[in-house]
Amino acid sequence: MYDPAMRDVVAGAVTRIHVTLQRQAPTLAVPAEVWLRQLAGGQPPEDKLLHPQAFPRFLLPYWAEQALTRHITPALQADLAYATANAYFHARLTSHLAAGNGVTASLLPALSFFQAQLLQTYRPYFPAGHLFWSHFDQFWRPAGEGQATLLPGREAVQFQQRATQKVCAGKIPLAALCRWHNQPHLLPRWCAFVDLLGIWHQLHRDVFGWYKDLTRQSETYFLWEARRRARPGEALATWVMREGFDWGVSLLHTRLDELQQLAAGQLDSPAAWYFLARQAEMLTEQAAKVRAGLQNTRRLLPPPDLIA
Repeated sequence: MYDPAMRDVVAGAVTRIHVTLQRQAPTLAVPAEVWLRQLAGGQPPEDKLLHPQAFPRFLLPYWAEQALTRHITPALQADLAYATANAYFHARLTSHLAAGNGVTASLLPALSFFQAQLLQTYRPYFPAGHLFWSHFDQFWRPAGEGQATLLPGREAVQFQQRATQKVCAGKIPLAALCRWHNQPHLLPRWCAFVDLLGIWHQLHRDVFGWYKDLTRQSETYFLWEARRRARPGEALATWVMREGFDWGVSLLHTRLDELQQLAAGQLDSPAAWYFLARQAEMLTEQAAKVRAGLQNTRRLLPPPDLIA
């Protein structure tokens, strides 16, 4: 799904972060690099960032430039990947600090480092006052805000707001490309695509992570639908095994069809369409494995604390 050239670009972006940390902030470099290794879970960072089921934040600029100009500018793409990596690490560190995920105060300065690198990467391309910076502010501010709280009766709306907020920073390199190539009128199309793709990825996480969310009492859109759709007195786990998982997978396929139509039509991006087609194949394969497991356990009653 990711060709070797893309892996090299992302690996180069991660290496650039390490080198810049060591040069500009040697004291910060040690705890930051430990955290970055932990974040990758022992994998090469590029493998973690380019996981087939991860949000394709590094592919978006490739797709966009190919669609805009029918060619790729290697130096520009390398800078966009570097900026994207810094934005991603800033978001993950913010999340870990907020959740108290064993992240120490010694990493607080890394937030400023990642944001500074993000800004500095774009400054050679766009001088102060350029219209790009209004896009930057528009897309970066929501990415740094806390997630919205679910409100009674508005769960579907809140789900979409949270999902699009999580991927909002992915629109920044697209704004850069549209402005750099003097095609700003195409930016709204790409922004709509990012929003829909972000919603799909969050829904995928909710559908396939339902049991973990249920046991942790995490509020998700899928579990809200479970409470709304389950029969009176029916355990949520029973609803999932009876029809809920199939409902969620069907919705995921429907959303992928919509994304493919957008990629092939308004975006004119064969590369994005192919990526989505592969996602549909993986979804079918993954769902078949889960269904087999659900069928084996369907006869078992859920624990009492899982009853709606």
